[in-house]
Amino acid sequence: MIAHSSSVDLEDQVEALHQILRHLNDPARLAESPWAGSTLVRQAQQRAPHLAVGQLVKLVLSEQLAVLARGHDHLADLLRGHFWEGLTVAEMVHAGRPTRQSERRFFEQQHRALEEFAALLAEEEARCTQNRIASPLPAGALLRGPAA
Repeated sequence: MIAHSSSVDLEDQVEALHQILRHLNDPARLAESPWAGSTLVRQAQQRAPHLAVGQLVKLVLSEQLAVLARGHDHLADLLRGHFWEGLTVAEMVHAGRPTRQSERRFFEQQHRALEEFAALLAEEEARCTQNRIASPLPAGALLRGPAA
C-alpha cells in the first residue's frame, strides 16, 4: 500500500471509490465521477477512442482489478463478485466468496479490499501522471493544439 498523508485522506479515497463501484454499471454516473478526468482514463481513451467516458472508467477499473488480483486474489474476487457481478452480500457469503465467512467479516474484508484497490489506483494514476510529465510532446503538438 502507498503512503498517505493521513488516514482521513485514505478514508475519503475509499468512500469515493466505494461510491463509484456502487454505480459501476451506470455509464452516465461513471462519466461524472472523479475518475473520468484521470490520466488513466485519458490513456485508455487513446487505446479505445470508440468508448464513451463512462465505459472508459469501467475499463480502467477492470484493468486495475486484474492487477489487484495478481497480489490479492481473494480481495479482487470479493470486489469482482459484489460490484462487477452484482451479487449481494448474502449471495457472496452463501457462495463462500471469496472464502467462507460471516457477513460482518465480509464487510471487514470489503473495506480492506477497497483500501488496497484505492491505493493501487492512486499509485497507478501517480505513475501515469509522472510518465506523462516526463515524456516530451510530439513534434508540432504545441502548434496543432489539443486533439479533438
